[in-house]
Amino acid sequence: SEDMCCTPKLADAGSCKLGEVMISADPNDPEWPKRIPTFFKRSEEEVKMYPEAVIIKKTGWYTVYFMTCDPELDGTTIRGRTVWKNRGGYLQGDKAPLMKFYASMLLAYVVLGLLWFPQVAQYWKDGIQLHSHISLVIVFTMGELAFLYFDFAYLDSAGTSPMEVTVWAITLSSMRKALSRL
Repeated sequence: SEDMCCTPKLADAGSCKLGEVMISADPNDPEWPKRIPTFFKRSEEEVKMYPEAVIIKKTGWYTVYFMTCDPELDGTTIRGRTVWKNRGGYLQGDKAPLMKFYASMLLAYVVLGLLWFPQVAQYWKDGIQLHSHISLVIVFTMGELAFLYFDFAYLDSAGTSPMEVTVWAITLSSMRKALSRL
């Protein structure tokens, strides 16, 4: 962060204000990058920022920096949280297509199961152990895809991922991978 702070030498040259973070403005959009300054009062050890919505008009990767250039605040601990939401929900732009992918793969495995399980049941006496393994892999994959889909759907609507659903998705994935390697 020291590379981004205005030094006395730069301030004397008139390039920036001493103690401020140096950020170059975007020549195509003078409002960006956004800067939301917060200041400590001398007697306070804590400062609270009020929630602030920043409207982003262009798609792309965005980074949030929390930094201080005041040498008196060296060693300061900064705690906080940011909430990112797209027009369609809370999923990141590169993750949103995965929800549709998991739904379509789940549908494909359900169709596969509807074709596979009656055949296995019909020829149960003639089947070999491999058929049972394939059946279990199909069941575990359906469960894994269902949990992944609902994990993404919940994350997209609520902004948080439920730990239990994630644990079940990982557990079923591990069981499926272990079984498919037998």
